[in-house]
Amino acid sequence: MTRAAVILCGGASRRMGADKAWLTIEGVPLLSHVIAAIRSACDRMVVVAAPGQPLPPHAGAERVDDPPERAGLGPLAAVATGLAAARAEVVFLGACDTPALGAEHLELLFARLAREPPEVEAVVPADDDDPACMHPLLGAVRTAPARSAAIERLEAGERSVRALYRALTLRTIATATLPDPQVALPCNTIEQWQRAIEHLRARPPQ
Repeated sequence: MTRAAVILCGGASRRMGADKAWLTIEGVPLLSHVIAAIRSACDRMVVVAAPGQPLPPHAGAERVDDPPERAGLGPLAAVATGLAAARAEVVFLGACDTPALGAEHLELLFARLAREPPEVEAVVPADDDDPACMHPLLGAVRTAPARSAAIERLEAGERSVRALYRALTLRTIATATLPDPQVALPCNTIEQWQRAIEHLRARPPQ
């Protein structure tokens, strides 16, 4: 089973006030940090950006830009772009603002999806295993049905990645059972970023 990761980088980062891909961890840009952390779990990696958006070094990952016709259509449009470029049977859907993300997280999702019957199209972490409390940019999908569902949901006017998962047959994984449950910490403001970095520095070596 070929495995890929699609990492979204094109958000406006309005609450952070800076492009989150360029925030640094020990001098390393966040996007570069995330790519290095998950590289061993993937056959391919795709970074989805806005046209003309400057990105930090992302060696080992292919950059693709949202096409002009999808400008302003939100993260679901970026996911559709990434799925089209992934060229893998299963794909991890993530974002660059996850400093605690590691290869073991992807390995867990891919292994769980491999154990499920073909009709199960996605696995996603959720608080207390409640699909209403899912973390959509920490999950994995079977590429073919997810790509079709993403396009259908976009055409229906949806913009959120949650809408994609709601259109798929999925299984949830309790956030508390993840290799690092704090991987789901939000990282949208300076204060949240500081808490995420404090957690990362306090975490035992992986």
